Amino acid sequence: MISFLKGFVEELEDNKVYLDVSGVGYGVEISTQTRAHLKEGIEVKLLIYHHITDADQRLFGFYEKNEKQLFEKLITVKGVGPKLGITIVSGLSAESLIRAITSKDSAALSKVPGIGKKTAERIILEL
Repeated sequence: MISFLKGFVEELEDNKVYLDVSGVGYGVEISTQTRAHLKEGIEVKLLIYHHITDADQRLFGFYEKNEKQLFEKLITVKGVGPKLGITIVSGLSAESLIRAITSKDSAALSKVPGIGKKTAERIILEL
């Protein structure tokens, strides 16, 4: 399992970064919060969630530990996979997400693209 990657930013896309780690290129899916810390050419350390299925492997990278921890909690909720999890942490800051969950504010969660009322309520209930 990959815990983190430390390397140079080769290329940035909206939701993906390509890291050169000792000559090996890794494509890592990222949130908008993580992307805000990145620029091409800089060296960076990203905390990694390595998602493996029968058909695919995907890397999800996080600049801050609390963002990764929230992502990992979100994907334990029924119906929330890594793709929706990264969308949620992109749509709300860690503080806003925690506030919405603790105050049971499903309307705030529903503002994130891909989250309907039922999913928002399930996130609040299960977390």
